[in-house]
Amino acid sequence: MKRLFAVLALAACIVLPNLGTTPALSSQPDQTPIVDAIPTYNGGVWILYQDGGVGAFHGAHPLGSYIDHPEWQNVPRQFIAISPTLDKGFVEIASTGERYTINPPDWCWTHIGHIQAGGSADIPAGCQVKGDVSIGGFAFHDSDPSTCQVTVMDQSGHITAPFASGADVSSRPPESLAADGCGKGITVLIKRWPSDKGDFPQ
Repeated sequence: MKRLFAVLALAACIVLPNLGTTPALSSQPDQTPIVDAIPTYNGGVWILYQDGGVGAFHGAHPLGSYIDHPEWQNVPRQFIAISPTLDKGFVEIASTGERYTINPPDWCWTHIGHIQAGGSADIPAGCQVKGDVSIGGFAFHDSDPSTCQVTVMDQSGHITAPFASGADVSSRPPESLAADGCGKGITVLIKRWPSDKGDFPQ
């Protein structure tokens, strides 16, 4: 019931004039019912329509929606809920249980991606590095296979991936990277560059 009231309140907000809204990404925005809404990480609102369209309002980033992916539309769907992802996107949930994930483009992965063992690259600030690496000549690794390490690049730096697994570079939030592929029961270490140089083995 509380969620229903929240959806109605958010829906009421978007019909008020001069609020800087963007057009709803729905096939029939004037006819398709609003079924759910969530706040975005930057203070905006995503509104889910029954046909799978998603409206971006109050500064929310328009990421597209189910109806922008013809490859998903093998049978008609009706949607009932929308939930946030760790990657600053959302999941649309159909009445039959199917889930469709929409995440923003990953600039760091697209432009840099996977670094092979022994390889190196210049990493800009704002990217995350997943794997045991050396950054700026400092060892950001412990050679421990039971840990999964994600380094947040607060400043740019030159990295080297010395081990066989190499390293992945992504724009995704560190918590999301750590949750993806680190393995069950593995300790996750999230570190930051630059460090005070005293946190890591040299």
